[in-house]
Amino acid sequence: MDLSLLMFFAFGGIVMADTDAAWQIMVCQPLVACSIAGVILGNMTLGLTVGLLLQLPYLVEAPVGGTQVSLGNLGAFVASGVALHLTPSFADRPEMILVTSLILGILISRLATPLSGWLRYLNLLLARKADHAAANAGVRTITFLHCVGVASSLVFGTLFVALLFAVASFVAARAVTLAPVAWESKLFLVKPMLLGAGVGAMLRLFVRKRSIKFAALGAAFSGLLIFFTRIG
Repeated sequence: MDLSLLMFFAFGGIVMADTDAAWQIMVCQPLVACSIAGVILGNMTLGLTVGLLLQLPYLVEAPVGGTQVSLGNLGAFVASGVALHLTPSFADRPEMILVTSLILGILISRLATPLSGWLRYLNLLLARKADHAAANAGVRTITFLHCVGVASSLVFGTLFVALLFAVASFVAARAVTLAPVAWESKLFLVKPMLLGAGVGAMLRLFVRKRSIKFAALGAAFSGLLIFFTRIG
């Protein structure tokens, strides 16, 4: 297996740990994680593109203050890996590769919810043991339990990314192969619509309304704007 892929999988463990168990230095955010994936796999521009398109819709879940940790991080990271891995093989289908990868990234994010729940349950058990050790001044035990929690996140993230990357790459390759070539010229709307959806999600941060309404409005506006511009 290519060394760069092994590095990509290993960094998936860091993304998982930073999302939930340790550090919280924001390296797990799609814009950062996908850009680093681009560096690892040799195409930072594409990694940055995937990260930007998936960062904005998930921005409402960014862990600012006490908000809930985003579950879109691993899905976005896997999506960037799929796009980066398949682009050299389908150099004539860049839009289809990007769209397929983004869709799979969103689906993986949904799948990550119950899987992350299992990991959080394990961390909760470790935290309870750490509380018990703290009552008995067991510093060594507390340190050990924290290390176990971080290690479990690293291992879980690495294995999760490797497995989902393999499955998603296979599905994406088949989808691109079977999709009509004519679709390629019609997929230019996807990027502006996702950017518009992201802008709608950002508006939700300021007006505290349901983000889906603003996301849909932003997506529709951006799509129509680019469509009429393209026609003109």
